[in-house]
Amino acid sequence: GKKNVLMIGPNVSMKGGISSLCRMIMNSDLVNVFKISFVSSYVDGNKLKKSVAFIYGLLTIIVVLALYDIEIVHIHSSKGNSFRRKTVYYFLAKLFKNKVILHLHSGEFVNYYQKVSSVEKSLIKKVLNSSEKVLVVSEKCKNDLKNISPNADISVIYNPVVKVFDIIERDDSIINILYMGKLNKKKGIYDLLEVVPNIINRFENVYFHFCGNGEVEKINNFIKENQLEEKVFLKGWVDDSEKISNYKNSSIYVHPSYFEALSISVLEAMSFSLPVIATDVGGTPEV
Repeated sequence: GKKNVLMIGPNVSMKGGISSLCRMIMNSDLVNVFKISFVSSYVDGNKLKKSVAFIYGLLTIIVVLALYDIEIVHIHSSKGNSFRRKTVYYFLAKLFKNKVILHLHSGEFVNYYQKVSSVEKSLIKKVLNSSEKVLVVSEKCKNDLKNISPNADISVIYNPVVKVFDIIERDDSIINILYMGKLNKKKGIYDLLEVVPNIINRFENVYFHFCGNGEVEKINNFIKENQLEEKVFLKGWVDDSEKISNYKNSSIYVHPSYFEALSISVLEAMSFSLPVIATDVGGTPEV
């Protein structure tokens, strides 16, 4: 029979890379090999909403572990509070004598580790060392974790994307430059905005398209102050069909992030045969 797997991660309806990976797993052929139960541990919203989601997730996990013959608990985690929450789930899984796969998705995990107390450091090491398998999304992340926990059993599984087989005809007379992801300083969006007026003044057929959530108002103000409304389009968060049409209609994908484990949007852009200009961070140089 199929092995029972309990997968724990953020709500699959949420925006972001980990949620989209969880969605992808649930819709993949893996469900023919494993019987996967998914429990959401996190939702977007205020503190009350997040706390309720955490407690509800915790109770659901206890019920699932107690009533079903779960063999593997697959925990998706980032850094900071995400990892702290997942530590609770990790110890629960161990209490029920389950094997744990810890899947880490953060390009900033080492920064988080370096800033915490010695007690939390030893807790992090314990979780890394005692998990049957730690999965990371790039060799860079693996090397970083090996420095923290040399004895941990770490493997690299690159983030998947759905392959695009369409032949895409692009209009060379217009250059559409696309960015997709969180709109904030860490993602380098303001560095990109600084050079936009320069590029637009030099090349009249260049247009910029920013898709994502985050500091939308701040970026909107920059666009208005610099009179860029006709050349820079802030589209907010886009759904899957809009995302596909943005990739298809773009000429170049740009990703100026300061921290990255392995950007799904970079991989998606590559799957649409887009040339990618990206910063040399995390797993990006590996692809």
